[in-house]
Amino acid sequence: MFLYNFNTQFWHEIKPKNYAPSSRIGACGILSFPKFYILGGKTYSGVSDEIWEYDFITNLYTKLRNSYLRFYGGQCQLLKDTIYVLGAKDESYLGFENVPFYNLINNTWASIFFRSFTSFFCEGVAVVFPGYMIEYGGQLSNKYGAANLYLYREKRDELNQNWLSNWLWWYVFAAGYTYSNSKLVFYAGGIASLVVTPSQTRPSNKFNYVHVEYVAKEFGLPLYCSKGSYLVSEYECAYCPEGSYASEIGDNNCTLCPPGTYNSKIGSTSKRQCYPCFEGYYNRAPGQKKCYSCPKMLYCPVGSIEPSTSKPKYLEQSIQPKQFNLQSSSYKIYDNFIIFSSVILSCLVIVLLFIPFVRKKLKILDVFSTIHKNEVDHPLIPRKTTIGGLFFLFFICICCVIFGLNIIRYFLLNVEETKTLQPISVFQNDVPQFSTDFNITTTFHYYGGNCYNDTTDFISMETIGVKGKNIKKKIEKIESNCKLYFICKDCEISSENKITFKSIEENCFTKAISINISSVSSIPESYSIMTKSIESEKNRIFIGNTPSKFAYSFTPSVFYSSISDYPSSIKGYHLTEYSPPVYGSTYTVEELIEFYKLSADILINQRNFGLFTERYQKQSIFVIASAVLGLISGIFSVVSFSMSLTERIYEKISKIIESMHKVERLFLRRLELNRFNDQYDHFGIKPPVVK
Repeated sequence: MFLYNFNTQFWHEIKPKNYAPSSRIGACGILSFPKFYILGGKTYSGVSDEIWEYDFITNLYTKLRNSYLRFYGGQCQLLKDTIYVLGAKDESYLGFENVPFYNLINNTWASIFFRSFTSFFCEGVAVVFPGYMIEYGGQLSNKYGAANLYLYREKRDELNQNWLSNWLWWYVFAAGYTYSNSKLVFYAGGIASLVVTPSQTRPSNKFNYVHVEYVAKEFGLPLYCSKGSYLVSEYECAYCPEGSYASEIGDNNCTLCPPGTYNSKIGSTSKRQCYPCFEGYYNRAPGQKKCYSCPKMLYCPVGSIEPSTSKPKYLEQSIQPKQFNLQSSSYKIYDNFIIFSSVILSCLVIVLLFIPFVRKKLKILDVFSTIHKNEVDHPLIPRKTTIGGLFFLFFICICCVIFGLNIIRYFLLNVEETKTLQPISVFQNDVPQFSTDFNITTTFHYYGGNCYNDTTDFISMETIGVKGKNIKKKIEKIESNCKLYFICKDCEISSENKITFKSIEENCFTKAISINISSVSSIPESYSIMTKSIESEKNRIFIGNTPSKFAYSFTPSVFYSSISDYPSSIKGYHLTEYSPPVYGSTYTVEELIEFYKLSADILINQRNFGLFTERYQKQSIFVIASAVLGLISGIFSVVSFSMSLTERIYEKISKIIESMHKVERLFLRRLELNRFNDQYDHFGIKPPVVK
């Protein structure tokens, strides 16, 4: 099967995924995009009664219910979900008394319109309307041709009978034909006349048409305009103007192309002929035949309704649970306590050194009376000194500081975390069923379709391998973006999983695709989030059978804690991207009419190892209490030694100062004696007695 694109003027072959129907001639085909139906035909084994459906979305053939008769050489017409087989013949080259038809909704065969004048004629040109059918020409058994016009009614009575025209000029059979506006147009076919036996080996080049509006008016029947046209008056049709279309026979009005699209041709028959504006152009009004150039410094992607102020920067990020660190406020408290203690101790020293009254009272606090140095020529009794009292006060302050620091360390700085990678089999001993919550948001940027919540028949989210107790799906359109939400609670995944976000709406194209995937992490109050985006090239859009693919690895993680401030255990996943995105099929605006599918695959791979995280207290209260008691004992020894050493140094310095004072006193006395001796010698003054 081949497809021709009038825009690009190229043919291309359709290659299905499965086996196509057998080779045949004379089959009739009908296109109801995205489906194409093949009915009847003549194969190597004879005339067929098969009907096949080809799906442009799945690229698969499906065999439907066989017909109740075998036929070939006819034409098919689609009217209101029903396919009518017109002008067909059997293996004996004979037509049928009634017109067979196939209902697409009910998947059933039946017949209609008793052909009283042409019961066994075939290969004529015909068109079916609601309630009646018009047929012209035909041939019988390759022996007799016909040049009559026939009117067949669905329901007949005495006043409304079938009608046969007089013998007309043109013989018509096996011609190509179509119903356009209000005319049944036919071209070529075989040659026949009153004196010439019908022959298909000698073709005709006749090009003519039947005025259906005259027939309808003559018999008082309603006129049904063809696809691509509308009813101007009771018996007059006109083609839909540029920027509009009519998709059904009998449409009384043309539908305007939506904003962001244009249509420069008259007589359009489908919304698919409303092409989105090229990149760099926009269109804010419906029913337009052209798009307008985007103003400078603004951005207009494919299908723009309004210019954007700037080209968006598609977000790419990875947010993972951070390495565990104690709060900076805890360290600040610890540091501030040290500073505060140092200031208090300094102020205490200043008070003791510069206030004599307080300094004299310090000896009351002395507890080192037994280790003071004994004085010579003094009784051997314990004594208290100012230095001993001062050092004991220092000891008390140091103990308070150490006790306070340990209290802060125990309550604020006593948490430690370890992380290890372990085989998944180890996890299964503790967690037999590993499940958690994760969300996936797929955004189709500058989406061309409707993207409403009631379009779930056309937009779907399909899963393979993902099992969840509560799975929610949501569709939402925000401005020009279509967002698809997949929310899975208590979800369990296998080693290989896939989630497909798919749209089969009309004009389901997009300029860029963003994937945001997030999972509850085992780390308390933390999530693992990955965001990735891809953008098509200029003047190209994502659409077609090849999906875009995003691949992520889910690493199972388990958290355990023995601290009351944290949950005792949590399960979760840590996300990573294990391969770059694979771009799906992209096409130009001219190629858009050939395709009808947009999809993105999320490939999820669960790792065969997991992350084990444990958070616990570094030290218990008993360990800290034992350490504090041992530290106080040691500090007491250090302080007593420091006091003794300081006392000795003080005594040595005091002796040196006393010696210096004695020398100074001797020197002063000598000077005094010399002065009085001089006075005695001159004046006879009695020298003073030096004691």
